[in-house]
Amino acid sequence: MSDISFLEWNINQATNRSGNNIIPDFVFDEIKETSADLVVLAIN
Repeated sequence: MSDISFLEWNINQATNRSGNNIIPDFVFDEIKETSADLVVLAIN
């Protein structure tokens, strides 16, 4: 049985100057670097 890695991240208030919810590039880059099997993002 192999281990499963996961990343959980609350990216609350990830907005641009117009107030639109966006996922910034740095969040995307961090997700790529972790190579997690499962990614959970929470946006409140």
